[in-house]
Amino acid sequence: METSNEQSFQLPENETILYKREYKDVHNSKPVIVIGAGPAGLFASLKLIEKGLKPIIIERGKPVSERKKDVAQIVRQREVNSESNWCFGEGGAGTFSDGKLYTRSNKRGNIDEVLDIFIEHGA
Repeated sequence: METSNEQSFQLPENETILYKREYKDVHNSKPVIVIGAGPAGLFASLKLIEKGLKPIIIERGKPVSERKKDVAQIVRQREVNSESNWCFGEGGAGTFSDGKLYTRSNKRGNIDEVLDIFIEHGA
């Protein structure tokens, strides 16, 4: 899965990104395997890049563009692809949700930083 944060979008004039970061070029760095391309796997991968390591994401399901078809098949035909459905695939179980991410952990981290990361990547 190739990704790029070179997307063009403009923040509203009154908005700023508080935690703007530069990502290191890790193409030649030590690889680290990350299991799953859901929110936890994607954020773990960003942290690895910040530390100068190269994440290799292993995802059971399909990319979102292909996964949409499999989810539609569940709704229309009631046929479930065990490898690509509501739960498995790029973006994880929250891809087709209303956009809320929630944790029951007492260690919630910096919510503003998470929102800024979303904005940096085009959300």
